Amino acid sequence: ADAPPPVQIVTVDRPTQVSAYGSGVLFSKRDPATGRLRLWYTETGRPPAPLDVPDRAVPFDADLGPGAHGHFLAVYSRCRTEPRWDPVDEDAPPDYTRGRGCDLYELDLTTGAERRLPASSTMSPKRFWPWLSRGKMSRRPCWR
Repeated sequence: ADAPPPVQIVTVDRPTQVSAYGSGVLFSKRDPATGRLRLWYTETGRPPAPLDVPDRAVPFDADLGPGAHGHFLAVYSRCRTEPRWDPVDEDAPPDYTRGRGCDLYELDLTTGAERRLPASSTMSPKRFWPWLSRGKMSRRPCWR
């Protein structure tokens, strides 16, 4: 049987990571009014919508996955000093290892509750690219 053609769900004007799990998709999209990036979420049958988390100067290093109670979770970092990134000259994500003062956060997409993950305060540069595996948050190395 032939697969259905792909369906475009959103247009973005900056490079961004995309994370998908089940019917959900998580991505960053620039707010033209501020130039900053917001974290967005969509799932089959629902239009994309921004999530209620602070915006960033760089795309989110977010991952989407299952939580312990079956809720979809988004995990991502937030840094006091963002890594340098020029989307005009670079068509790849920033080097997140250059962010400073970063913490990891988790957003429950069912309840809207956000929390800073324990033991993530004053993170080393290795605390970036969070990811979920079987409901547990971990970190993966830089995409390079």
